[in-house]
Amino acid sequence: MTRARTRKKKRLLCLTGIIAVLALVLGTGSNLVLAYLAEENAVAAVDRAAQLAGDLSTQEHIDAAREAWDKAAELVAGLKEGDARDELSRRLEQIRRRIDDGQKAVNIAQARQAAEAAAAGAVDAAQRALTNLSTQELIDAAFAEFQKASAVVAELHGGPVKEDLLQRLAHLQGLLEKAQELFSAEAGARVATEEAESLLADLSTQKLVDKARAAYDVALELTEALPDSTAKSELLEQLEQILAAIDAAQQELYRKAEAAATEAVEKAEAKLDNLSTQGAVNSANSAYISASTLVNKLHSGEVRDALKKRLSVIKGMINDAQKKLNELWNTVSLKFEGKYYTYDKLGQHLQKLASHYPGLARTAVVGKSVEGNNIWSITIGTGSEHVLILGSVHASEWITTPVLMRTIETLLWDYTQELSVQGELVKDILDRYSITFIPMVNPDGVKLVQEGAGAYPGRAEELLALNKYKDPETGAETDYGNDFSRWKANIRGVDLNRNFPVKDWDKQPGSETVPEPRYAGYPGPYAESEPETKAVVNWVRNNNPVMLLDYHSYGDYLFWWYKQKNLARDRKIVQAMRRYTGYRMEPEHGNTDFSATSTYWGSNEFGIPSVTVELGDQPPHLLGMGHVPGIFARVKYLPLIAIMNLPGY
Repeated sequence: MTRARTRKKKRLLCLTGIIAVLALVLGTGSNLVLAYLAEENAVAAVDRAAQLAGDLSTQEHIDAAREAWDKAAELVAGLKEGDARDELSRRLEQIRRRIDDGQKAVNIAQARQAAEAAAAGAVDAAQRALTNLSTQELIDAAFAEFQKASAVVAELHGGPVKEDLLQRLAHLQGLLEKAQELFSAEAGARVATEEAESLLADLSTQKLVDKARAAYDVALELTEALPDSTAKSELLEQLEQILAAIDAAQQELYRKAEAAATEAVEKAEAKLDNLSTQGAVNSANSAYISASTLVNKLHSGEVRDALKKRLSVIKGMINDAQKKLNELWNTVSLKFEGKYYTYDKLGQHLQKLASHYPGLARTAVVGKSVEGNNIWSITIGTGSEHVLILGSVHASEWITTPVLMRTIETLLWDYTQELSVQGELVKDILDRYSITFIPMVNPDGVKLVQEGAGAYPGRAEELLALNKYKDPETGAETDYGNDFSRWKANIRGVDLNRNFPVKDWDKQPGSETVPEPRYAGYPGPYAESEPETKAVVNWVRNNNPVMLLDYHSYGDYLFWWYKQKNLARDRKIVQAMRRYTGYRMEPEHGNTDFSATSTYWGSNEFGIPSVTVELGDQPPHLLGMGHVPGIFARVKYLPLIAIMNLPGY
């Protein structure tokens, strides 16, 4: 390449000489020679720039090439326009581009070197931070330096430098994680130990002791997992002291629990001296349950075993006493069997109760029905205050009689067995209040409902004629025939619960709509016209009761608002009855009409609390003996609930 250029220069010199001679010969002058020489210089300068642009590996080379290019560009710019100048300009543009690309490459290389140097510096800083990791703050600071270095290295382009730095970072990360693991383990063990120690301040209950022991177990597990060190030894020594305190507290709790359980067993044993009543047996059984609960919580040992043996004896004696009481109850309790609860069954049961509870249960005949049947009463209790409770005023609602009889037998049993209701001994209540029950006010009507018109051959035709319903609006009549399950009246077709002697009796609803005897609704020819009504009225006048309850069916409802004066007094009583039974309570001002009912009469004529209790959630003709247990369960102690809410109780 060099020889070719030399030969070319020689030829150019020859040509230059020849041209000069020709110029002189031809007389063209010196300008042509100068132009030729300028072009030759420009070509040489461009060639020099191209030569230097061949190696742009360093900034010095780039600067030299750019300087040569500037000189060449200046020479080319001085040439006359023409093909030569255009060709040289084109070459210069190519050289310039090559120089610019070289500059870019060098810039990139320099930037990469700077980034790699910065990354290496960051990794070095992270490594220096690992020289002291004695606290969590220093570990956190080292982690921060590590993260900074990682971020810087991540920005690098691939290459051996980056690979080397990544390897160093991986090594640093492992060291940091190990340091953190060791420091965290020791710190965790220390914190857990301190937590266990703090719980020693109160070890007064088993729950607190268990909590402290659980904390101790956690601390011990963390401490034992530590590598051997002075810190580990110190923590283990501290934990031994904590365990000793927990064990001491546990032993003290065991001692107290054994003492409490022993005392409870002794109390239960003391109650075995008298197991003659259900109340005493219940009390002993409650004491047994309490003692058994405490004994079962004791830790295994001789004390627990001995107390369990004593409890076994206690339970055996309680069971024996309960068995005797069950046998006694089977003797005195009433048997509610058969499809109906009849008038004859009522008489038998009343006599049985009176014979089993002499002096406490007293039967009497308060009057005679139209058919001459006894209207029985039974009075229980020895109190000077009297309460009257009625049942089966309406014949079809005979279900009220067995419900009342179950109430009576329950109260008598509870009285003798020292049983309580809402914290009050039944005996205490009945020693203050005597309750008189007239369980079947309408015996003739009940017999008709249960046996049909055949029970009264002489009245059969008349009764069948009365057993019809006439729609007051349409006049349409429904004949019930020999189905007397809806019959409410007495045997003469008088509705006894419209026959009580209230003021303006003849103006009550029903006087016009039912003007003659009927299965229901007819108030009678005049107030208190019926012997059954008169029996109740006379008893009230002679005994001045402080309250009257009249059981009917159905509706699960309490009727009590009769425009009475003592509204607050009566409201309190009925609200208590509602809470006990869950029955609905008649709203005040809910019924503005008056009727000659027993409770309207008692409320307005005598001024005493008077409540109609509607039993059951089905019409009376659909209720049978199978419904008695469920109904009774809701009203079992209802009379006592009402009494306990009387003024002055």
